[in-house]
Amino acid sequence: MSQESQPGRTRKLLRPIKVVMATLSYCLGNVGRLVSFSWFPFLLTIATVLALQALLYAYPRMLPDWLINRGVAPSTWLTPVCVAPFFAMVWAYVLEEFFKRNFDRAVAGPNVIRVERLGIEVSRPVLLAALLLAVAGLYLGFVKLVRFYILYEIVVRFRSDADSGHFVFIWRMLSWPAYAFAAAVVQAPLYLLTGQVLISGRFAIRPLWSFVYQNWLRLCVIAIILGIVQWGVEWLALALEGEAHPFLLEWFGGLPRGWQDNLAGYVLQLPFSAPIFFVRAIMPAAAVAIVLKGRQALA
Repeated sequence: MSQESQPGRTRKLLRPIKVVMATLSYCLGNVGRLVSFSWFPFLLTIATVLALQALLYAYPRMLPDWLINRGVAPSTWLTPVCVAPFFAMVWAYVLEEFFKRNFDRAVAGPNVIRVERLGIEVSRPVLLAALLLAVAGLYLGFVKLVRFYILYEIVVRFRSDADSGHFVFIWRMLSWPAYAFAAAVVQAPLYLLTGQVLISGRFAIRPLWSFVYQNWLRLCVIAIILGIVQWGVEWLALALEGEAHPFLLEWFGGLPRGWQDNLAGYVLQLPFSAPIFFVRAIMPAAAVAIVLKGRQALA
């Protein structure tokens, strides 16, 4: 964080690279502690994803067409809504780690269900945070869907051309910066508001607005850089999963083919989904905590 003085006001400005490095340092240096309160929400997320996949691939189809979204996985608008409460629980514990002495919201009481060993908390602030994370997830799904349909139109237009694959690759590369910025410009302030709700227990936009307004582009840069890190981790996890899949198929060689694929998929779901959950749930929460901690120090 840095301050720039102007006549009559002081601007509180973020240093994106410093925030990103602090976020990565915190996540890598506290893996054990972070896993200790996120493992059960992670299992609940996996169970939810499997249930949504069962609904998607059920015959006859159980979900209407308007709930299908090819831009998210599983391919339904229900995905960000259903997993948001578990992400919000993880966020609550991460932010509590940073703001132990200045944690304004109540973490105990008749209206709070909290099991620290499992990383579970059900309270009004967590539910509000889940709502905000669901909105952010739905918006990201919309941006991905727009990108998908533009890509689809390109494929349809050039499918008779031998070089259509090159057009698709070029489009994906050229469209990524626009997609990343379009996602960050809305997600960044929503994530900060989510953090504010979990710290104060109140839905207060006005105290945060001036800070967000001064740092909007810087917040977008932070979100984009962390998005690149997230993409790298997800790509590596999926690549390793793809390498492990044939070995498991051979291991389950005595079973029918359909059972082999299903069992291999379920066995690989846990170890290779864990790092993806880590970068999607914990890393953004840590970045938000670092930004809000710096803002509080400059207040």
